[in-house]
Amino acid sequence: MELNTLHKLVNFKKTLDMTLDCVFMFHVSSFAFFYVNQGAITLLGYNHAELLQKNVLDIQPFTTHEQFKEKIKILLNKQLPILKFETLYQHKQGNLIPVEMIIQYIQLSDKENHFFTIVRDIRERKQIEDSLEKALESAEQARLEAEKANRSRSAFLANMSHEIRTPLNVILGFAELLQGQIQDLHHKEYLAAIKTSGHSLMQLLNDILDLSKVEAGRMVLEYTTINPLNVFYDIGNIFAEKIREKDLSLIIEPSPALPACLILDEVRLRQILLNLVGNAVKFTHQGHIKIHVTCSDFISDAQQTTVTLVFSVEDTGIGISPEQLATIFAVFEQHVEQNPQYGGSGLGLAITKRLVEMMGGRIWAHSKVNQGSIFTVSIERVAVALQDRNILETENKKSIHIDSVRFNQQRILLVDDVKFNRDLIKIFLKDADVEFIEANNGQEAINQTQKYLPHLILMDIIMPMMDGHTATRILKQNPQYAHIPIIAVTIAIVDSEEVTLQTLYDDFLKKPLHKNTLISGLIKFLPYTLNTISAKKVSTPLITTSTTSQSNLANLPISTITNSLKSTTSHSISALLTHLQQAKTEWEDISNTLIINNIEEFASKMQKVGQEYGYSPLIEWGILLESQAAMFEIQALSETLSDFPRLVDEISQQSDLF
Repeated sequence: MELNTLHKLVNFKKTLDMTLDCVFMFHVSSFAFFYVNQGAITLLGYNHAELLQKNVLDIQPFTTHEQFKEKIKILLNKQLPILKFETLYQHKQGNLIPVEMIIQYIQLSDKENHFFTIVRDIRERKQIEDSLEKALESAEQARLEAEKANRSRSAFLANMSHEIRTPLNVILGFAELLQGQIQDLHHKEYLAAIKTSGHSLMQLLNDILDLSKVEAGRMVLEYTTINPLNVFYDIGNIFAEKIREKDLSLIIEPSPALPACLILDEVRLRQILLNLVGNAVKFTHQGHIKIHVTCSDFISDAQQTTVTLVFSVEDTGIGISPEQLATIFAVFEQHVEQNPQYGGSGLGLAITKRLVEMMGGRIWAHSKVNQGSIFTVSIERVAVALQDRNILETENKKSIHIDSVRFNQQRILLVDDVKFNRDLIKIFLKDADVEFIEANNGQEAINQTQKYLPHLILMDIIMPMMDGHTATRILKQNPQYAHIPIIAVTIAIVDSEEVTLQTLYDDFLKKPLHKNTLISGLIKFLPYTLNTISAKKVSTPLITTSTTSQSNLANLPISTITNSLKSTTSHSISALLTHLQQAKTEWEDISNTLIINNIEEFASKMQKVGQEYGYSPLIEWGILLESQAAMFEIQALSETLSDFPRLVDEISQQSDLF
């Protein structure tokens, strides 16, 4: 061998000895080593001479000769330039070492061909991989346990909701019925306390269930075209009476840039506003509450226009300390120093924050103790809708008086294991000309359907022997009964229950039921006629197709009054004003006593006056008032009553036009 070549070989071997990896060279035919570096000696525990007496299979105890030949065939056939795989080497002491082998086939013209192999110790990497795998397994196990716990919690909440709501539904339903029949003022106060406490308990249940649904990712937003201005004014109307009681000012500042129609989940938007404005009213004792709403970042493309909707609720209340402000949106978080008089579950702001985030927005707060707070919500990329006549036009609404609805002996099957619930529905429909069939559970419902073939079924969900879901599936799968509409009557919904209700049933109603919502649901599926009724009864609750709150009828603008009066003579206007001025004494009396029968009588009287003089705003005001009285909506009817003097004054102000 030439000196120069020998010198290069020596330097090359020195370089290989310096590397931490193992380097082997072995013959193709025998697999015997003819070169090993210092790294191989260190890894395997043999000395140099001992290793040169071995072949590649001597240190791979779990690989046979045939297996190794098959593995390296791909190199011999020149299908790959190098081969890389993992295997186990055995140390001189017997312990196993995981390694990664990289083999290259080298073909020489004057010598036997051989393999050049680099071997890397991967024990540390394997330990990391094992640790990572164990961590992933632990995380997966924790995830499965969390899901199991969440399912258990949801099942518990659903069960407790049913257990609590079933008697609560009966309490609220019959309290509502008694309210219109009892004359004694003290007894009325007791019933009002029962209803107020019952609704508070219902709200607490709703908060807990809402939070459970949001945290589980099971709450689905339902986007529709809405008039945002109506929503904000409706929220103001809801709290107007409480604000007046506390001698506060309510300011609503809509921006001119606010589009007439947006695509949003109106129910959740109202829920957000109810929480924020409700807190502002609760914690403010003097000053004002201001709702400001605007839009920015108008973005248009070929398909749609979007905006960023920004609204804030400002108050001059007790304020929040910096320490409490940092955790104000946490679950069950309340002011440590909060006076017990304020109460609350501590869930409202937590739910609000999650709802805002679901809608693609964010919420934040600024506050100073004893100066007030500002809660701001920003929702990005809200789609702007074309103006919808059904949304924008609040007048000439198509309305049906619920007491005029007659179902003409349609057969309704009532399925509920609680007799009180069935009795409540029968009382609500006692004048609606309905034939009732009853069942205590799902199996009885199937039997009664086969026997009587009802026109519609009202189905409870949770019942003994057979639940409502099972009974409904059986009935819907039978061609003889599949056409019968089945309406689920259920408590608040958790997890994916809403999807089941929407796919399995024709419709669903939530407990506690009200007469208005019950008949609204029935007329979707049953033929009905409208009975001609007296002027007194025509002013009972309305079923309305408008999305605008009925409370807006009490805030009729002067232009509406003027247009209504234009066809009226000055003599008639004078007579109308005389009637209304004389009615003020009676109005003051019923406003102070809030006796439901007297309110209904006054509302009916005002409708007759409106009809006599052809004055539609007074008719609508009377209809609204009697509707609220019949449903015992104390807060709403108090607000409507308080608008009566304004209605009279505005008529008086416009009388000079005639």
